[in-house]
Amino acid sequence: SASAADSILMINASNQVTKTTRAALLAGSGWALVGNTGTSASTNFIGTTDAVDFVARTNNSERLRILSSGNVGIGTATPSSLLSVGSTSQFQVNSSGAIAAVTGITTSGSYTQSGTGANTFTGATTIGNTLTLSSTSSASAADSILMINASNQVTKTTRAALFAGSGWALVGNTGTSA
Repeated sequence: SASAADSILMINASNQVTKTTRAALLAGSGWALVGNTGTSASTNFIGTTDAVDFVARTNNSERLRILSSGNVGIGTATPSSLLSVGSTSQFQVNSSGAIAAVTGITTSGSYTQSGTGANTFTGATTIGNTLTLSSTSSASAADSILMINASNQVTKTTRAALFAGSGWALVGNTGTSA
């Protein structure tokens, strides 16, 4: 069996036999298991030069995929956003850097979500301590009202439904009887 110190015989373009080392033969032709030196990010890279996805594996199982379109998937072979994490892309970041999808957030610490778009929570959402709303706008008569019911669930109602039958409205009441 060959060792790293063994010499290698080669036949050059003039049909002459030359002797070289394994290190000299392999230099610059691939990524060494112990790292490379003298590389340039503009010309040396790990990846493909055609429209084929790049896949990284550990223990012979796919862990990361970069589609030829540029989408990156961790734990998914079909990333649907610029960055998708999870077998069905449960967490996604779009090309603007905004979080495009989040499924199943569980946190034991604080969680902050910001942005200019509307945030929609579907399914059961539990807030253990405090929910703080900031940058709220002035309310209008058509706005919805959030209430906490006897089961500590937040429910949504209209202003009209909240005040129905509980007093005189500033603009008068309808449906009253003498």
